[in-house]
Amino acid sequence: MGRTPRELGRLLTSEELTEFMALDLVEPFGQRRMDDCFRLLAALIYNSNLAGGAKVLMPGDFLKVWEPPVERDLKAEAEAIYQYFQKRVRRQS
Repeated sequence: MGRTPRELGRLLTSEELTEFMALDLVEPFGQRRMDDCFRLLAALIYNSNLAGGAKVLMPGDFLKVWEPPVERDLKAEAEAIYQYFQKRVRRQS
């Protein structure tokens, strides 16, 4: 679109933004579109060079789909790591 997110926020109506979001679900654009193209290309190259009897891979088998990070409980993770190492520490008398 050639505009910053702030400019788009001022210029687009809610209806227009919703329409763009719906369009992106049907026909992705931007980075998601490029990732899909690279997945397809990787599958094409891999499958065209298969050895006999090797498993054919699909585009979805290449490049993990990005997912937003989940909220982590750092204290619980630290406690789990601590407990893990406590089980493995040799106690000296």
